[in-house]
Amino acid sequence: MGWFSEGILHPDEYYQIYEFAALKLGLTTANQLPWEYKAEMRPTFQPWMVIGLTKLFRLDNPHLIMAFFRLFSSSLGWITIWYFCLYAIQWFKSDFARLISIFIICFSSILLYFHARFSSENISASCLLAGFIFLLRYAVLMKKRQTECSKTNLVIAGLFFAFAVSFRLQMVLFFPGIFLWTLFVKFNFKEYTQLFLGFATGIFFLIIADSIYYGHLVFSPYNYYYYNMVLGISELFGKLPWSYYLVEGFNQYKISFLLLLVAVIICIWFDIKNLMVASSLPFIIIHFLISHKEMRFLFPVINFIPFVIGMSIDILINKFNATKVNNRLILPSFILIFCLNISSIVLQFSRFSSNDFPIYRYLYDHPLKSGTIVMPWYSLYGESKSKRVKDLNHYIPMKFLKPNLKLKYPLVHFLKDVKKIVDTSKSPIYLVGCYNKKDILSIQDSCQVKVFCVFSNMPSLYKYVDINHWTDRTSFPGLFLLKRD
Repeated sequence: MGWFSEGILHPDEYYQIYEFAALKLGLTTANQLPWEYKAEMRPTFQPWMVIGLTKLFRLDNPHLIMAFFRLFSSSLGWITIWYFCLYAIQWFKSDFARLISIFIICFSSILLYFHARFSSENISASCLLAGFIFLLRYAVLMKKRQTECSKTNLVIAGLFFAFAVSFRLQMVLFFPGIFLWTLFVKFNFKEYTQLFLGFATGIFFLIIADSIYYGHLVFSPYNYYYYNMVLGISELFGKLPWSYYLVEGFNQYKISFLLLLVAVIICIWFDIKNLMVASSLPFIIIHFLISHKEMRFLFPVINFIPFVIGMSIDILINKFNATKVNNRLILPSFILIFCLNISSIVLQFSRFSSNDFPIYRYLYDHPLKSGTIVMPWYSLYGESKSKRVKDLNHYIPMKFLKPNLKLKYPLVHFLKDVKKIVDTSKSPIYLVGCYNKKDILSIQDSCQVKVFCVFSNMPSLYKYVDINHWTDRTSFPGLFLLKRD
C-alpha cells in the first residue's frame, strides 16, 4: 500500500513536511512557505528525515523520496501494531476474540491506508504504540519479578511518548489516561522518574532539531499551542459542533461506525482501567470539545480499532457465559471481515491518494520545454491558505516536486476562464484538470480548440472493466494539450 498510495490525504501531509525540507535543500524560499513557518510552530523531525535521506543518498527524484517515506510509514505502522497485538491479545480470555482482532489487523483497508501516510498523525500514532509496547512489557516483566530486565523499558517508553508529542502535539491528550493507568498498577516515584527521563530526552532532541532548523532557540509545541489555542488561529479554518465526529463517522461508514461506537461504549463501561481505553478516552472527549474539527484529528486512535472490537466481543462472551464459542463461527467471521474490506483494498491499490501527484510525476519525467499550463487555482501547483481567499495569485507553490518554473502557470477559478487564456496565450497550451469525455467536448466547442490527452491518471485496470463505456462518463485528472483549429 505504501508504494501504490501515491499522493496525500491532506495538504499538511505535504506542505508541513516536504516544503519545509525544500527550504533547506535550496528548492524554495522562506516567503513561499506556509504561514506556519514564520510562526515556527511546526516540529522539524520529519523535514529533517527528508533532508537526511536526500543528501545521504544524493537523491534527486522527489517522487521516489516520497515513495520511500510511504514505505517507511507503512512498515513502522505494521511493526508497531503487531508488537502491540502480542500484548493486547493477552487481555482477552476468548480465542475467538483474539482471532477477530488478528483478522481485522490483516485485512482492514482503513489501517492499510492510514499506515501508508507519512503524516504527523500516523507517525505519532506509531510512536504512541511503541511507548505502549514498552509500558506493557515493563508491566509483564514486573509481574515475573524480572526487575533487572525491566529498568530500561520505562525510559524507552518515555522516549517514544516524547517523539509522539514531537510529531503531533495533540498526542499529549493521551497522557492523563496513561497517568491514570500508572495509578492503577501502582507506580512508585522511581518508576515515574525513569519514565520522565526518557520523555525529557526526547523533548531535548526536538528542541535541538527545531533550533537548528529555525536558526535560534525554538520549542515548536508551545508555538503550536499559542497560535491555535490562545490566538485561536485554528478557528479561522472553521468551527463545527461537538456532534461533528459522530455525524461524519456515520455518513462515511454507516453501520460499521455504529457497531464500532457500541464496542467503544462496552469497553469504557466494563474495562476503563485498561491502558488503551483509559488513555484514549480523554483524547477523544477533548477533541469533541475543541471547536475546529477534522476527521484526521482522530486518526491516532485508528490503531486501536481491532483491539476495541476484540475486547468488546470478549467482554460480551464472558458476560453471557459463552466462553465456548462455536468454532464454526470463525470461518464466517473471517469471510465477513475479508469481504467488507477486499473491495476497498483493491480500489486503494488501483487509484492514487490524490489526483494531482501522478500529473506532477509525469511532468517531472517528461518536462515540457515551452508553453503555458492552465490549471485550477486549488489544483496541482499550490493550495491556498484559505478557500475564502479571492486573490488567485495567492498560492503556495509546491517547489519540492520541482515543477518547470520556466513555463507560465496561469491559475483559473472556473472552466469558463480557460477561454480567456487560450485567446491570449501562445502555443502550446496545456490544461490540467479533472474532466470526462463530455467536458472535453465542451472545452473544444467553447474554446474552438482540439483537445488531446497527453497524460491521464485513470488506472489502467479500469480499461479492462469499461462496461457500457462508464469511463467516458467519469472524470479523471490529466494533462491535456489544446491546439487551436
